[in-house]
Amino acid sequence: MPTSPATSLQRSGLFRRVIRYAIILGLGGVLAYLAYLRRPMPAPAGPTHEYHFFVFNTACNLQVWGDVASAQANDAFRELNAVLQNLHDTINVFATDSELSRLNQQAHDHPVVCSETLWDIIKAAEEAWLLTDGAFDVTVGPLMQTWGFHGQSAALPTEADIAAARQKVGFDKLTLDQEQRSVSFPIPGMRLDFGGLAKGFALEASSVVLSKHGLKVFLLDLGGNILASAKTPTPGQPFLVGIRDPCSPDRLAATLELQGACISTSGNYQRFRLIDGKKVGHLMDPRTGYPGDFWAGVTVRTPRGLHSDIFSTAVFIGGVDLAQKLAKRYPRTGFLLLRDSPGQPTLPQETIGDLKIVTPSGMPHLQQ
Repeated sequence: MPTSPATSLQRSGLFRRVIRYAIILGLGGVLAYLAYLRRPMPAPAGPTHEYHFFVFNTACNLQVWGDVASAQANDAFRELNAVLQNLHDTINVFATDSELSRLNQQAHDHPVVCSETLWDIIKAAEEAWLLTDGAFDVTVGPLMQTWGFHGQSAALPTEADIAAARQKVGFDKLTLDQEQRSVSFPIPGMRLDFGGLAKGFALEASSVVLSKHGLKVFLLDLGGNILASAKTPTPGQPFLVGIRDPCSPDRLAATLELQGACISTSGNYQRFRLIDGKKVGHLMDPRTGYPGDFWAGVTVRTPRGLHSDIFSTAVFIGGVDLAQKLAKRYPRTGFLLLRDSPGQPTLPQETIGDLKIVTPSGMPHLQQ
């Protein structure tokens, strides 16, 4: 039987060299690998330093290239890991002793003074809520509870359940005191959930740490949220990011270039619940109280890590109009939207803003 070009690639030495430097990013639905796949030139050297670690309840990876001493790279990684672990410990909504959990427990009884880190995240969340016309809202916690994502629910919520939860949702309902750096909940049962921006905020903190230690060429993967340095292992060859097909995880829906920017993908295809035989996704529309279900996945590429995480979540809810608004406002920002079309061999795609697909849709996913 004739072999396809992709099958031949998998059997070739080039494929094996590519895979040596690949990063499989399962939770975010993306695969980052070097762009020499499509250019007839020698493969670059592998990373001089590589670190695997676990934070935000997901596997993470840092690769560093270039003439970097082991002590320099190790010091950078140690500080990076400490910063990210501290951030996770601060905003982990599932840990009862985290600062965020204490705020959720106490803010209705009295104003809760926040650490500088938590306050910065809350202010970033306020900016995101304004930018996205309410499609991104960290007060969505009561809806997550109602739909069973913060505990098991045996049945779908009723319209009355959803209406009751929505009364507790809305960033404009929070009372923020800038001078005291405090938060209070005027309505009992309000709850903050930073799941839609935690890793994006972490990418920005990571960029500061890596730059501080003089690292120039790197690729950081925080469970599918990616930060790529402005310089790449081989000049003129950007990193490539393969976007998994949500309906066929062994295939790529598209491949995008990444250099000096961040990328994030949001979708309901990996985090969902089955209730009464119905698939319920975790990405909630805070304005309606129901999970978003029109898109199979939304990917954003943009210079800022925080924006990458927020925008992918918000556009999954807000759709094309919001994507166009954000792409127009922020340079070097682009979106790939995959429409949920069960039963179709390929998913309808829409690109918005500064984004170009560089390889054909449906390219087989590169497996280790």
